Amino acid sequence: TAERTRPAWSLLEGTAYFACLVVLCEPTLRHPDSPWIPTSQQVADRLYERGLVPERRTADWVDRRLDDVRAKLPVGERPWSAVRARNASTAEQQQALARERSGAPRRGGRKEQLVEFAVSSGIVTLETVHRLLG
Repeated sequence: TAERTRPAWSLLEGTAYFACLVVLCEPTLRHPDSPWIPTSQQVADRLYERGLVPERRTADWVDRRLDDVRAKLPVGERPWSAVRARNASTAEQQQALARERSGAPRRGGRKEQLVEFAVSSGIVTLETVHRLLG
């Protein structure tokens, strides 16, 4: 049997910060052509709707959990440059173009960077989304 490759960075799956990250990545994994990344309040609402948190949470609560994720991963502000665009995978280029064309607000790009890193490094996969969110 083939052994699965594990990402170099791992997060504890049973934690609130991991659940926030999965919900943040969900639209990108379920609908790769969509530029949509949920707001922090949308993440909080989705966590509650799926029973992953016992009570309603605020956008600030989600932001603190996502800050925890950022502290654990090598994610920083990385604007699109000519070099980055040349080295990006086809999927990354298509995502960037779709977001640009959609006119969706960048929100500083912080959430986009988290999603890009978590998905491209295999920390969050479609299988993870199905397991946690159905």
